[in-house]
Amino acid sequence: MESDSLAYMRSCLEELEPLVPLPTDVEPRLPAFRGIQAILFDVYGTLLVSASGDVDATEISASAALSCLQTASAGVPREHRRAAGARAVQVYRDRIHEIHRHKRQQGIPHPEVDIVEVWGNVMGILTAQGLVSGGETVDCRRLAFCFEMKSNPVCPMPGMAEQLRALRGKGFLLGIVSNAQFFTPITLAHFLTPRTAATNSPAGAPAADSPDEHMPLFDPELVVFSYRYGRAKPDPWLFEEAARKLEKRSISPERAVYIGNDMLKDVHAAQSVGFRTLLYAGDRRSLRLRPGEVGRTQPDGVITALSQLAALW
Repeated sequence: MESDSLAYMRSCLEELEPLVPLPTDVEPRLPAFRGIQAILFDVYGTLLVSASGDVDATEISASAALSCLQTASAGVPREHRRAAGARAVQVYRDRIHEIHRHKRQQGIPHPEVDIVEVWGNVMGILTAQGLVSGGETVDCRRLAFCFEMKSNPVCPMPGMAEQLRALRGKGFLLGIVSNAQFFTPITLAHFLTPRTAATNSPAGAPAADSPDEHMPLFDPELVVFSYRYGRAKPDPWLFEEAARKLEKRSISPERAVYIGNDMLKDVHAAQSVGFRTLLYAGDRRSLRLRPGEVGRTQPDGVITALSQLAALW
């Protein structure tokens, strides 16, 4: 039987409203790629339409934070409701800043947090200050996911599942290098798992509530999520880790293509490790060209829809 938090997450994902990518004025450039064995993807803004444009760019109001606290079964006395929501947002931001500062002092240039740990810290402080009750028993996974869905709802890019199936059917190994949190693989698994008509539930979906939840079509050994390593893009270390994983398959970086929507975090960082690159420029919300930050870096190609991948291979 799946946990309450996983059931809650799946229920939320079922209820998400569709998001339509906003066109950009970038023209596609579709080169001929030869000798490619693996294709790796960014997630937010590339495989998923992201309302905020990026998992790192979420903002939330005090009232929405209060709603999340109540959804996670935190007791919030009526007289503290306004203060609890505002304080939750403040402590959340302060804690992330503190973790980032500490990790930078340890020599990690682009730190990543474990968002469940962050929310555990938030609940501890709110409980100690008397703004909530029962904070020690709150399901922080449920709380974190509620926060994410209110600040950054997502949906699949048009044709995502179909295009991934087509690439997998052609024999390519598929992987991911992405800034992410525990809910990212759960979200992708939801959108990639066929639903049964009778129950609208995942057909053959795993019951384990785990950050390693199976994502159909992707090779589990070629998945690099930032929260698992405490490092975030544009740190080249994540791409170096992907290259190490590919090396175990006797695949060099130049025989792999990385696809992402950010010229700095995706294209520049991946190229620094030797990957071929494609810029995904299909949604104005998430496209990050960063002309003043990447020098003369240019992607090997540009796509404005995932359906254009079919023309490359």
